[in-house]
Amino acid sequence: MTKAGRQMSIQMVGENKTEDDDDNERKNNPTNKSNCCFQRCFHCTLPSKEGARDHAQQQHGKHSWRVRALHFIHRPTVQRILMLLLLLDVLILFAELFLLALYPQCDLVERDCIACCPNELNNNDVTEDERWLATESSPRTTSSPESQNQSDSCDVGYIDSLGEPSCDDHKWEGVHQAGDTFFGMTVAILSLFLVENIVELLALTPAVFFRHVWYLSDFVIVFTSLALELVFHWTSQQQTQETLGGSLVFFRLWRFLRITHGLVEVTSEWTHQQYNDLIEYAREMEDRLLQQRQRRRQRHSQTASLPPTNKRVIRLCHPPTEKLEKT
Repeated sequence: MTKAGRQMSIQMVGENKTEDDDDNERKNNPTNKSNCCFQRCFHCTLPSKEGARDHAQQQHGKHSWRVRALHFIHRPTVQRILMLLLLLDVLILFAELFLLALYPQCDLVERDCIACCPNELNNNDVTEDERWLATESSPRTTSSPESQNQSDSCDVGYIDSLGEPSCDDHKWEGVHQAGDTFFGMTVAILSLFLVENIVELLALTPAVFFRHVWYLSDFVIVFTSLALELVFHWTSQQQTQETLGGSLVFFRLWRFLRITHGLVEVTSEWTHQQYNDLIEYAREMEDRLLQQRQRRRQRHSQTASLPPTNKRVIRLCHPPTEKLEKT
């Protein structure tokens, strides 16, 4: 074998070795790396909607109802609607906290209220509609204008039947109607989010869904918030409210985590859409390169099976690149 032939053989072997290594690397690291998040271990990375659809398609087929369900809930229009509902849920949360601070519930009023003394019906300066707080520090013994400027309280002594603290549930009708409206909207929004999570759970199977920290946290937050909203709305037991009151505030604040999760997810998908054309072009170039390497390997295998005389003719017809450059 001549020197040129040895150089060409070494070059072709090196190219074949590199091609095999690249093929193995392509198999081990596919272009769509998001599928790795659904395979074996518990991941903290942000899930990709495209990766979820590809995983469902590989596991259950392209025409499976799971794939069609994921395609429906991952449509851009559906995702925009869910994002608007998520922002609306945050605004409702702020409004509920504002109303709760400005107009406390009756159980809080009755707990913190100081009993009132009865009206002084015999005094012409005090009308029947007036009720004064009873305190020991600054008792009001007279109803003169001077004493009224000093204190807004009456004597400590009062009739037990009239001095019990009470709360009018129907005094602020607009506030109650707003609270009921906010409650209905919150339950509807959380129910839609729970349906979305259940669809993804069935499409990806529970074994895959609950291994992913983002899917798991979103499901736990939505389910627990919805359950607590229903429990606290329908229960009227003071002991239950005192026991779970702190938990309700905690989980209402925890819902802000869903806002962060939603914003990050929407931003990630929007960025993916912006670079989708470039990603598709890179995939097409990789496919063409792979086809070229396969054709080169086939040509090399055909050349290796030829007799020595034909190999020499091929080398003379197709000399190495280095030899052509020297000439």
